[in-house]
Amino acid sequence: MLLSRDFDIIYMVFCVPIAQLDRASDYGSEGWGFKSSWARHFLREIKARVILLLFSFLYLHKSCVIIIVLRGEMMRIALIAHDKKKKDIIEFAFKYHDFLKQHTLYATGTTGRMIEEQTGLNIHRFKSGPLGGDQEIGAKVAKEEIDMVIFFRDPLTAQPHEPDISALLRLCDVYEIPLATNKNTAALLIIGSCK
Repeated sequence: MLLSRDFDIIYMVFCVPIAQLDRASDYGSEGWGFKSSWARHFLREIKARVILLLFSFLYLHKSCVIIIVLRGEMMRIALIAHDKKKKDIIEFAFKYHDFLKQHTLYATGTTGRMIEEQTGLNIHRFKSGPLGGDQEIGAKVAKEEIDMVIFFRDPLTAQPHEPDISALLRLCDVYEIPLATNKNTAALLIIGSCK
């Protein structure tokens, strides 16, 4: 909140992440704390990327302006890469650093650690893929807590946890989560998200 008494006017500016308004799961006691049914119903009607600008003029001293500004949509993005693709995902993270730093990032263990060390991005890390990391991300997809998955797969090498990989890809299709399995597709997803 920003307060200024210049010219006897008080400005109060609140910034609200727009993505938080688009998920019904965020309106309960663990999210925004809106527990009344009318508030949940109202907020469910607000879709992502809708810009809401509300001016309320109240008499306080001489005047008071309350402005609610919705920041650009904050997404929850999962980053995964097989061993032979880790270099590619690090280069990708460097190239799109300015975009990625604006969002909440998740990754499997080794991939997340390497991206953090090389780029300085803040990443919530799960276990390594073969140890259940893909399943952990899949669980978040199933709970609709992931908005995009960038998974640089190695199609030429057999993976010991192939069933986990298949399950994650299937869940992305079930819940219609945007999924990129190579650099060019991932770049198109990011470019599309910026529009």
